[in-house]
Amino acid sequence: NYTISSTKASIYNITAITLSLGTAELYDDYCDNNFLSLAAAVNNATMKNITVVAATGNNGNSNFIASPACIKNVTAVAATDKNNNIASYSDRNKLVKLLAPGDNINSTNTSKGYEIRSGTSMAAPHVAGAVALLQQYQKLDNNMKETPEEIVNALNKSGLKISDNGNVFSLINIYEAVKKSDKKLPDIFSENRTLTALNNSDIDFSINATD
Repeated sequence: NYTISSTKASIYNITAITLSLGTAELYDDYCDNNFLSLAAAVNNATMKNITVVAATGNNGNSNFIASPACIKNVTAVAATDKNNNIASYSDRNKLVKLLAPGDNINSTNTSKGYEIRSGTSMAAPHVAGAVALLQQYQKLDNNMKETPEEIVNALNKSGLKISDNGNVFSLINIYEAVKKSDKKLPDIFSENRTLTALNNSDIDFSINATD
């Protein structure tokens, strides 16, 4: 049973679920009808403002991705290398919503402590962490709680654009996402002066700000 109750979501303050797993069979379009129970669980989570993130797979395919990343309300994540290029092994297609670092990542290991690993399974947790940070910032600073779609859109708009096989993807940049999500922009003009009145002239001004 994949269902998350509203009580558990609230008690444990669940913000994101990350799935570093995938099927051998790949898909070029949404696969909800092939995984009805899992798709229902994903929909259940997103309705509770939980972002579900999944790795796309490591077959190096530029037109197909694995399940559960192909489920409609899942945030499908492909991997990039250290040069901000899509990693050669990363599956990706039009369903991919975000990119994240996946190449030579220092990851935890139950027996070794840490080890270097590569794959979309390394990229997906980066996005889940970015979602949690952005959601926390917005809640603390602006008393906001955006939907998973709004959070993913914010990460998409603020990310580095990378083109591949006719698609344009966004490599997450949490710092830029936080800056662009800040709704408390200071009003630097006083005395009812407007920007339109100053368009044709230069002006010097000073700002004192505390945060």
